[in-house]
Amino acid sequence: MDMLIDHHQEWKLENWKRQDINQADVAPLMAALIGVPFPLNSVGIIPVDILDTSDLFKAESMFANAVQILEQFKVKMTQKKEATLSFLFTPFERFNRVLPVFFPSAGS
Repeated sequence: MDMLIDHHQEWKLENWKRQDINQADVAPLMAALIGVPFPLNSVGIIPVDILDTSDLFKAESMFANAVQILEQFKVKMTQKKEATLSFLFTPFERFNRVLPVFFPSAGS
């Protein structure tokens, strides 16, 4: 433990708080910070609680992240439906009922 304390003092990190995030969340975080679209196959969720930005930026980032994940879901669901015998494929009905409420274009 003494080595850890010495390391923090040596690098002047004793006043910084460590914040861990999931590896999958790094890509959407970096995309939001540099202002580019979220990576196509990213399943990460933007960790807005660590952003020191406006509420509007956080809301827009979360919405863009949700839309990207929704689009990925739609593609995967279509692929699964096409590769499954029709009588064996059952979409998650509860999700299908709620989805259009939050994303009106999701039905298309």
